[in-house]
Amino acid sequence: MDYLYKLTVEIDDDKVLRLQRHDLGAVYQTVRDTFAGCNFQEQSQDDRELIFTIGEGKDSFSEVGIVANSLYDSWLGPYLKRMEWYDASDDSKEDVLREIGDFDEEYGYYPTTEETVSLTDEARKEIACEKKQGKEIADQAVREKKQDGKVTVLCPKCKNAPKVILNGNRTIVKCSCGYILDAEIYL
Repeated sequence: MDYLYKLTVEIDDDKVLRLQRHDLGAVYQTVRDTFAGCNFQEQSQDDRELIFTIGEGKDSFSEVGIVANSLYDSWLGPYLKRMEWYDASDDSKEDVLREIGDFDEEYGYYPTTEETVSLTDEARKEIACEKKQGKEIADQAVREKKQDGKVTVLCPKCKNAPKVILNGNRTIVKCSCGYILDAEIYL
């Protein structure tokens, strides 16, 4: 292999177009510029999956962290559908979005300046719709767990079944990607 690390990025084109807050071409160009600024080489064949590689160097590992967190915490973070990191030195692969989400869940998350800016009405509707869908999935997961002892409903983002913990009058529903937020339901 001609690289030490490879990152693949997939943008949620439908969300970008639906929210109409940013130009789709500008989203892709920003991703490309971010990687180029950190010494990555683009290997993409098309815009469906952006592929970037970096060779072995004293700062290669740091460059991966800088790029991944810069994109995740920027204005285009909500448009990231998938980001995977391949390490050729040990042939491993990590789901970067899940790893950052797990870190934020464990240690806390602090919003960036961009996130404190007021949202458009369309963006508010999109967020409300996602919260409603997450609540509906959480409710269905609880019903399935109580009725069948297992959860079959899947998160639309990560395609995994949310974890349901029944503890007396308290029910906790968690999804590994964070789409279905930790929800406490008092029954």
